[in-house]
Amino acid sequence: MPEWHGRLRETTAWIAENPGAHLTVKSIAERAGMAPKSLEAAFKAVLCTSDAGFVAAQRLAVARKKLETTDATISAIAQECGFCDHSHFTKAFRARWGLPPGAYRKSFRLTECRR
Repeated sequence: MPEWHGRLRETTAWIAENPGAHLTVKSIAERAGMAPKSLEAAFKAVLCTSDAGFVAAQRLAVARKKLETTDATISAIAQECGFCDHSHFTKAFRARWGLPPGAYRKSFRLTECRR
């Protein structure tokens, strides 16, 4: 297994734990100890996605969990998960799950109450 697999694994775990961090290709590459082009190639080869795509997916996954498990406002969740504003978060969330965040939370809670 190439050395960069371990670095990529550590880096993706850190991204998942810190979705609100300022994450750029350069900052992620520095954290991984890799050149930006090498990092981009590693993401594509191993995860079949770009680094930006991975970051967006992680941010949306964390946001979804927060909608399900907290009463935090949608704006607060957006900020905690690294989205620049409520509108950008809503657009990205709807594109991923087909519902805006507020409707998703309501639907999730109704489903949970029926169980």
